[in-house]
Amino acid sequence: MLSRTDGSGRIYSEQLPEVTAQMGKEILYSLANNESGQLIKAEAAQRSGIYFCLSCNGEMISRRGARVRPHFAHKNISPNCSPETALHYGFKKFLHERISKSLGSGEQIAIHWKCGYCSGSHDGNLLKRAVNVEEEYGLGLCRPDIALIGKEGNVVAVIEVVVSHSPEESTLEYYKAKSIPFISFILISDEDLARADADIMSPDVVDVCYNPECPECDRNMPRLNLLVFDGTCSKCFSPMKIAALRGDAGYEDISAFTDSHIALAVKHGASIETIYKTARSGYRYSFKVNTCKICNAFIGRDELWVDYVRVAYQDGYPITELDGGYYCPVCGQ
Repeated sequence: MLSRTDGSGRIYSEQLPEVTAQMGKEILYSLANNESGQLIKAEAAQRSGIYFCLSCNGEMISRRGARVRPHFAHKNISPNCSPETALHYGFKKFLHERISKSLGSGEQIAIHWKCGYCSGSHDGNLLKRAVNVEEEYGLGLCRPDIALIGKEGNVVAVIEVVVSHSPEESTLEYYKAKSIPFISFILISDEDLARADADIMSPDVVDVCYNPECPECDRNMPRLNLLVFDGTCSKCFSPMKIAALRGDAGYEDISAFTDSHIALAVKHGASIETIYKTARSGYRYSFKVNTCKICNAFIGRDELWVDYVRVAYQDGYPITELDGGYYCPVCGQ
């Protein structure tokens, strides 16, 4: 993984409430240890088996029925134990075991995440810089749930599992100060245990952005896509290729076409022309539009998105998405 960018506290604090607001679904005891200390999922448990709670080590029994998914229950009431604690421990244990096995076999663990910096999404290998993994690793003032260790013995990323308690702000600031990438899985149900086994893992927060920073405001820039698809001229009804720009942060303005965008659009069959207008104040301005090669009619900016791009997405038209580079929605770079 790449080195983290600044702002771990900001990004995490903004995203956590959106996820935790969804909590409320019943959390059941879906994991327990067997007599050998192995983690057992409730759906694989035997009714006659002997199991122990991950949190309090109390004896548990297997339960399943037509109206409730398989789960464990304490044989005797344990008032100081909670399924949230067991879920946190179990997910952490499962994830640690998976990472250990993958590191031992040289396998990658693919991850995909929605970026809190550029509004886009990224793909990566969780273990790209890791050679070892540790649980509850002593790291200065904090002990992350899982720490990924690099070749030099340094921590290359930390993983926090959140069920009911988020990391302290001081912990996030420590990761930020040490330039340690921060990853978080926020669990709202025991069914989230399946996320630890996913072919492509999707953490809720990854404090890393692959996109370059804006040279003016230092913010990570969203990616810009050049869209090209088949359409019909609204005047002569001739077939025509339509081109538009769409950014990961919602940038939708055909006038933002650069010369390289126009060249790429033309290469894929579109025709882009410059239209000049004069405002009442006398100010003369210009913008780029799609034009019909047959009758030279042009598609206005509002018409482009309402009558063409939106319809193409809604009706499932084939759309070619080409790399349009990056842009800054804040300062216009």
